[in-house]
Amino acid sequence: MMNKIIISLLILITSPLELAWGIDQKSDISSSNDFTFVFINNTRSILKYYRINLAEEGISLTEGPNNNMVLGVTINTRRNNFEEALLLGFASVGKAISYASEKASDSNGKIFYPSVITVECRVPLGRNGTSVSASANSKIVTQFVDGTLPASQFWWEIHDSFQTVSDMMISSETPAILRTDVDYENLVATRIAMENMNNPKVSGLISMASKAKYVWGLEAKLESMVLDHMKTNHIDMMEQVMGVRPAEEEIIRIGKQIFHYIKLTYPEVEEVHTTDSLRYVWGGRRYPTSLDDYYRVYNLKYNIRRPKR
Repeated sequence: MMNKIIISLLILITSPLELAWGIDQKSDISSSNDFTFVFINNTRSILKYYRINLAEEGISLTEGPNNNMVLGVTINTRRNNFEEALLLGFASVGKAISYASEKASDSNGKIFYPSVITVECRVPLGRNGTSVSASANSKIVTQFVDGTLPASQFWWEIHDSFQTVSDMMISSETPAILRTDVDYENLVATRIAMENMNNPKVSGLISMASKAKYVWGLEAKLESMVLDHMKTNHIDMMEQVMGVRPAEEEIIRIGKQIFHYIKLTYPEVEEVHTTDSLRYVWGGRRYPTSLDDYYRVYNLKYNIRRPKR
């Protein structure tokens, strides 16, 4: 089953972006100031192109707790293949995010995409049918789409967020990803990664991380080392910046994102952090000065020089 899903995803992920938008010129960001509408329209176009059947509820955009913009996609499937339907739904939204990022240069750098993505699949199982949903940080979804996060790993990343409604079961607990400030976590993760790119103390770890995918078993070990480094060296900073001591699950979420970014080059990480910062500010909030204050003192203390911008 998973092999069939992966084949379907490869077709979706590797297809040119223009395929889904070539018949819908109205979706071009450069021709509209309503970034939210354009993003939803593009998402709908991709789902339609790949024959993913939207339910009556369709696509919704709501503001959840902690200023999270949550994109909800509700789809129908004719048989009990909700795994494939969920993954294809996430992949379609991920392609819309990738397209929005590419078109940001045409709109003076302004970009919209949701903080959290929730895909709900309606399955014809049971007297009244069954609903299965999952939620994910949009960063995880884009990593899934660009191939840096394999389908099997992405599946386990969203596994804890599953909610089910059927004749036999109703899941009532809200997934953790919907209770946290996702944009803030992303901002902190990219800033920590960026600041450590030129830190001699972690240069060896960064060097190994860039080679991890070529050495069997090394990537998982390095990810564990990054999480340990986070707990040892950054827990005080996270507590100072976030106002509270982060829970274990939050440290793990941020640590995994840091591990993803330290495998990139400094300019690439800086670009991501700039985008995260702008999205955060465009959401009506102010960039946390506590991050600047912390790293100003930290860099002076350890005589760490930032690369020239």
